[in-house]
Amino acid sequence: MNTPHAGAGALARLPAAIRRRLRLLPDWRAIAARSWSQRFIAAAVVLSGLEVGFGVFASAPPVPPRVFALLSAVTSGLAFWARLVAQKNLSGEPKP
Repeated sequence: MNTPHAGAGALARLPAAIRRRLRLLPDWRAIAARSWSQRFIAAAVVLSGLEVGFGVFASAPPVPPRVFALLSAVTSGLAFWARLVAQKNLSGEPKP
């Protein structure tokens, strides 16, 4: 018996053609917790937030704003690259 994933409600609202292609993997929680692409995306989010936060709340940020933008772009690029590279034990295939 298949049990619905936590994201099943969001998928149910998508058109049928898209739903056929977008499916959560059975071990999506393990993949999200251990994949480098997720870590790089989290780092990019933090850097973007720091860039905005320093711009809004600090009159003289300790680091030039372009540094955060550059670091965020680099981590986003690394996330893209890491998403394409096969990582040990994170293939998305069910384990035997």
